[in-house]
Amino acid sequence: MKTEKRKIGSWEFAFSPTVYELTPEALNEAGTLIKAWQPVFPKENTWAQQHFGIPSLFIRLDCVVNGTVKIFEIEERPAGMGTMNELHPGFKQRLKKAQQDWPLIKLLVSPKRAGQDDYLWVEETSPEEARQSTDCLLIRAEPEEIIFHEFETRSVSSLKRKGDKSYGLPMGLWEEVTVNDLPRLDWSKGFCLKEKQTSKTRGIEIWHPRKNQLSSQGIGGVSTRTRIENILKEKGSMYYQPFIEPMESPVGQPMIFRIFFFYDFDKLEYVYAGGFWNSRPNLKIHGATDAVVGLVE
Repeated sequence: MKTEKRKIGSWEFAFSPTVYELTPEALNEAGTLIKAWQPVFPKENTWAQQHFGIPSLFIRLDCVVNGTVKIFEIEERPAGMGTMNELHPGFKQRLKKAQQDWPLIKLLVSPKRAGQDDYLWVEETSPEEARQSTDCLLIRAEPEEIIFHEFETRSVSSLKRKGDKSYGLPMGLWEEVTVNDLPRLDWSKGFCLKEKQTSKTRGIEIWHPRKNQLSSQGIGGVSTRTRIENILKEKGSMYYQPFIEPMESPVGQPMIFRIFFFYDFDKLEYVYAGGFWNSRPNLKIHGATDAVVGLVE
């Protein structure tokens, strides 16, 4: 399959012309998952929560669709919207329409968050300028950066709870395990251990019993048993999720879908906005330089 090199912002990747289209059944399943997620994500005193009782105006599902929709994560402050605005005509049109209803949003970025792509769809501001206005804010900062907490009531997405994974417990997506559970882990099956609050594949450890076979096929991203045991001992407790098999991409590599939803003020629900498929020679699939990307309608 032919791909072309693309660069959007700081991300260089291979772009594929292959487009996937989600079925109405898959979109209904995704909507059901979102409705289960919305009330159990930890609440903050944000603009989005105060006005609509939601964690964020826009979210992203990282998932596979193999007969059913299975989600790796629901990202409540997703990256990639600027990239989609450049790549995906349908997404761009839906974002423009959504912005007509949303309040004016400015982008506030921590110096620690270099490389983000939001400037491609929203105007950036500074903390000093933000203090002189009443605009809503998309805040790209780590939860521990308390200098940004003063803007919590104007945030259209998560702030202190960014990357909180506790929603997966009531949804039945994963369970908590501690160092005491090490003897009962079933190493004959694949699984993922993730830190309780993290993002961008940090704090994610994947175990697969076919690690050597996958490695021989050039597919990385699988941790050793020793590493997983040591990290669980270090962290004390983590979330355990049964392994979800990625799909196979048109270029023969593991693939997931990353699909976006916008909150509709009239329908009072999240509506599908489009997305992309992401493929790598690695089970940790994200926006790396070796990624192959295509659109999802």
